[in-house]
Amino acid sequence: MEHKAGEIQESRAARSRLRIAAVIGVSALVLFGIVAIADMIATRSAIAAERQRLNRAAELYSAVLQSELEKFRLVPLTLADSPDAADLLLDKSASNRKFNLRLEALAKEIEAAAIYLVNRDGLTLAASNWRLPTSFVGAQYDFRPYFMEAMQAGSSEQFALGTVSNRPGLYIARRIQIDGKAMGVMVVKVEFDTLEDQWRRAQQPVFVTTPEGIILITSNASWRFQSAGRLSEDPEQLARLQDRLSIPEIRTMPLYRDGRVGRIDDAGIAGYDYGEAISESPPGWQIHVLGSLAEPVARARTQARYLVIIALMAMLIAGALYYIRRRNRAMQAEALANARMQELRLQLEQANKLATLGQVAAGVGHEINQPVSAIKVYAENGEKLIGLNKDKAVGENFAQIVRLTERIGRITEELRSFSRKATGKLVAVNVQAAIDGALLLLRDAIRQADAQIVQEQPDAGIAVMAEHMRLEQVLVNLIQNALEATGKGAVITISVDADSESAAIAVADNGPGLTEDMRERLFQPFSTSKRDGLGLGLVISRDIINDLGGELNAGFPETGASFSIRLRRAS
Repeated sequence: MEHKAGEIQESRAARSRLRIAAVIGVSALVLFGIVAIADMIATRSAIAAERQRLNRAAELYSAVLQSELEKFRLVPLTLADSPDAADLLLDKSASNRKFNLRLEALAKEIEAAAIYLVNRDGLTLAASNWRLPTSFVGAQYDFRPYFMEAMQAGSSEQFALGTVSNRPGLYIARRIQIDGKAMGVMVVKVEFDTLEDQWRRAQQPVFVTTPEGIILITSNASWRFQSAGRLSEDPEQLARLQDRLSIPEIRTMPLYRDGRVGRIDDAGIAGYDYGEAISESPPGWQIHVLGSLAEPVARARTQARYLVIIALMAMLIAGALYYIRRRNRAMQAEALANARMQELRLQLEQANKLATLGQVAAGVGHEINQPVSAIKVYAENGEKLIGLNKDKAVGENFAQIVRLTERIGRITEELRSFSRKATGKLVAVNVQAAIDGALLLLRDAIRQADAQIVQEQPDAGIAVMAEHMRLEQVLVNLIQNALEATGKGAVITISVDADSESAAIAVADNGPGLTEDMRERLFQPFSTSKRDGLGLGLVISRDIINDLGGELNAGFPETGASFSIRLRRAS
């Protein structure tokens, strides 16, 4: 018996050990699975974060390059209208010394590599480097693509190797016309040595490529005029590219392998995997910023593993329960806060509507008083005409009274509609009807301001998905703002532009416009230029349009201000 009891106890112990081993095995598998998932998430997150950083860096490099180019693009444009340039192009015997000195001083001031004037035959008449042994004066450039393109199209930009200096740079050319005839080309050459030095000091590989992938500007001089991708297999296209860049050969630089960023072994930075970010920069150039992915990925994986192990060992069950409980509470609190926020927004919207209604009430009262007074006169006249048996005249008086009462009805119905609360239901709203309703409510204010409303009439059938009352409320706000900003004699233009997907209603005025400070704070709460304003009108208007599934944006023309409502078109 004791032997049998021992066997049972041993069997139970064996089963217990098996269960423990199974639990340990399953736990180990779960742990490895969690670590693998954590590695994957950390890797993706690290790559996304690094590429986002590279994108931001590329945008910054692009902005700097764009700013640099814009400065130089103004030079040939300005010099093309110079009387000195015209004199040299029209008179072959004219002295070029004065213009040479001017170009020399200007090139030094803006740090241009060279500025020079070429006549229509391609002969250089004046240049900023006229004192140097490598002077362009007297050189023939009719074979250069930038010269031919500028003479034909008016302007050209070409990156190429200099035929005299043997230095790479961007040639920006502008045609000079005298009495309607193309007489020559003004050219500025830009070299990017300073910019490339800055990139090198940043110790981050950066380069600019053409749309064909040829490297032009680079932090590593050995990469220039190499292809960052596959070279064209068309020999004629390749020859044209080489001719345009004025170089004998284009080699392929193995930046990519199997469609992915690979190792740049021949650049002296072997062993690093690189990601890239690309930002467009005129004229059709692309900026590439490379950054190592290996280090951030390894760091993210290590951190993720430590966190997983600590969390699983210390707080697996308790942490899960606490997380669920806290999440439920947070969701409840968030739902309550959202409900309160929505209620507050609706209250603010209704308050704004009633405040607007109060502002237009006096004008609407004037609009009603006029027909009421006229009705009284027609009624009194009708009574007299009845006594005189003038039935036809009496009928005309009654017809006038009917028309006037209909007018009063339209005004009061518009007021009732405007004051109602939002239903939250989107329906097809006729755009012109909403505009007409807003103008009806503001008719007296428009008349008192001696304002002119210019409507660029839309198709009467254009309708958008919205709530009539809320769309009208926004239009009233925008038109009223335009009246207040512009003052007496305002000209307010209301236009509608529609395509197959959406329609845009624009309200523009000819007022003084907005300051830079106001533009930045335009849609911020409590930001206003009015002495007695709260600065909530535009904020509420944007919220209303967002609720309707659209957008409210501001525009800043040369004079006045413009606001555009874009909503989805109704079927």
